[in-house]
Formats: sequence, structure tokens, C-alpha cells
Amino acid sequence: MLNSDAKIVQDMLQHSNVQGPILKEQSANQKDLLRQRDQLYAEFEAINQKLSQGQKPEERTVDTLLQQQMQLVHAGVLSSQDALNYCQFFEKSHA
Repeated sequence: MLNSDAKIVQDMLQHSNVQGPILKEQSANQKDLLRQRDQLYAEFEAINQKLSQGQKPEERTVDTLLQQQMQLVHAGVLSSQDALNYCQFFEKSHA
């Protein structure tokens, strides 16, 4: 299940028009999106730490993070390449 979810997100990102983050003026909404991006990075790092200790993350948690990642790509605060890298990481870690 998790590998197929990561693959679906990966395929969507590869065919997306989004070329990378386009940072516009720092409005309150933009700052909130950047905060969400930073939180996403922190949550991915926590999962990475668990994986290095032999623990597996819950599939639901990873699925939620991948969905948040996709929203941040579409909002322009996360590059599609970074998102693809995370998808590939999760795909490899669950192989």
C-alpha cells in the first residue's frame, strides 16, 4: 500500500507543471505555508530517525505527509524535485 501511494505521488509530481518553488511576497498565508513546509521536513526527519532505529512508521502517517507534500508543491513552497526525493526515499525504505 505505502509503496503504491509513494509511486502515485511520484508519478503525479513528474507530470506536474510545477517546476519549483516560486516565492512571492511574504504574506501571512505564505509564512504559514513555509511553516507547514518546515514542519513537514521535521516530520520526515523524525521518520528517518525511526527507520534508522529499525522502526517502521505507520502507513497512514506517511500517506498524510505525502498528501501534505503534494499540497505544498502546488502552493509553490516545496520544489517538485524535493518531493520526488522524499517519495523515492520512502519507496526504498519500504522495499
